[in-house]
Amino acid sequence: MSAFADIVVEQMRRDILRLLAAQPGYAANNVVLGLALERVYGLRVTADQIRAELAWLSQLRLVSLLSLNISTSMVTLTERGSDVAKGLATIPGIAALVPGDGT
Repeated sequence: MSAFADIVVEQMRRDILRLLAAQPGYAANNVVLGLALERVYGLRVTADQIRAELAWLSQLRLVSLLSLNISTSMVTLTERGSDVAKGLATIPGIAALVPGDGT
């Protein structure tokens, strides 16, 4: 992966956590997250990219995944994921929050 692609992926992971932190119940499905990444943060991603990043976040116990059908999962932010979304914890591979990020 190129340095630019690495930056985009790290930003996407952080933005997924931030989107979930702002939702009632700290949850959304993968389809809605994909749409929100594009509309809120300007990140155009494929369904496969979203699924891959959600699996990565789940392995680190930052989100939990519940499969609803073959292409849709409910994604819920964990306490650990909330700490990262708020900038209270940092994880390699996820862009850190910086002052002025609007949090």
